[in-house]
Amino acid sequence: MALTKTWTVKAGRSIKALDGWINSSSVKEAMVILAEDVSIPNAYIVVEDVFGTKESVNVKISVFTSSDRKTKIDKSEFDFAPSMEGANFIAQAYEHMKTLPEFANAKDC
Repeated sequence: MALTKTWTVKAGRSIKALDGWINSSSVKEAMVILAEDVSIPNAYIVVEDVFGTKESVNVKISVFTSSDRKTKIDKSEFDFAPSMEGANFIAQAYEHMKTLPEFANAKDC
């Protein structure tokens, strides 16, 4: 399970810059602090950790540049009230994620 969408990494965040992002033939990768927001098309979003009770579940997600999961560009977390009648907590987390504004237009992949 995963989602994909254009993901915006906010200015001020530190991310790994890949070969081609830096205008230098001698630098293959480096950590950079973004001076402005950067949009990553087709970012790959996965649930990394789910922890909770029947009243509340905390979900930690990671966002990668692609499905190969080589470069993590962001992370986030949220809570939701699970259904004991529904699918497992991980499947419910993905469904709940799609109801949140920051995941608008996310697609299953």
